Amino acid sequence: TAALWVLEQFCGGGVLNQLNARAENFFSDLRDFIASRRLPVQLNTAASMFTLFFSRNPVTDYAAAKKSDPKRYASFFHACLKSGLYLAPSQFEANFISLAYSGTHLQKALRTLKEAAARTLHEEI
Repeated sequence: TAALWVLEQFCGGGVLNQLNARAENFFSDLRDFIASRRLPVQLNTAASMFTLFFSRNPVTDYAAAKKSDPKRYASFFHACLKSGLYLAPSQFEANFISLAYSGTHLQKALRTLKEAAARTLHEEI
């Protein structure tokens, strides 16, 4: 009964829409940053989950993911970690946006992602 109540609140109460809208705003800003700098980074998303692959080519399956640059992702991961942003340690794992994150949290995360990507790819922000 408790699980059904939670699902009803989550799906029927607009919470899911709020979460997906917050995530999509975050992803849109990150996509714009990647595109404006023509970075060799692919942002893959599903609902409020995301992962980044350091590759110039779209990553749509395991074979394409294996062709991405794990050493660059590791450098990116550690740059984020040093700034207090804890991402999945592997590009083969998902990161999650949560309603626990305020707009301020997400803006700080976005700034950290941009700075880490710039350092990793030796770009100016």
